Amino acid sequence: MSVTSVNEVRLLVPAAKVLSDTDLQAVINRVEAEIAAIIGGPYAEDEDITLTLPGGGKYLPLPRRINQVVSVTVYATPADDGRALDDAEYMVWPQEGLLERAGGRWEPRVVVVFQPVDDREQWKQAVIDLVRLDIERTAQKQESVGGEYSYSAPDWERERRKILRRLRFVAAG
Repeated sequence: MSVTSVNEVRLLVPAAKVLSDTDLQAVINRVEAEIAAIIGGPYAEDEDITLTLPGGGKYLPLPRRINQVVSVTVYATPADDGRALDDAEYMVWPQEGLLERAGGRWEPRVVVVFQPVDDREQWKQAVIDLVRLDIERTAQKQESVGGEYSYSAPDWERERRKILRRLRFVAAG
């Protein structure tokens, strides 16, 4: 099911009014699938997300801002049964989406269970902005008519990356 409705897009994207509901929903679905493929789906605060991550460094980046860390389990070797850490063994940087290992480096494998910050509204805004970009995108880079009218298109891919970067603050490309 789509996070962003056809009506929400129509309210904020005037150019969307020329598309049928079916066509506009197809554009919304394509944009949401693109975002999900890059950074995963939108999260609500009460969802527990489990990630298995490579350790080794002092910091452990998570893909989203952190509302709450439920548990952290570290594994020193592949055959290790794991050891649950208590809160004093790591620091949480919630707005940065980072865990910092207190007094050293993370073990080679770390399993983190956390609840991310609810990002559905930011997700919805990014979908609307990307739909606007897709609908308004032109094939021409620039044109000029008799010196009275001039148009230069933006770098569409750079604009797309800027919108996606608002959702993804780790390894943004």
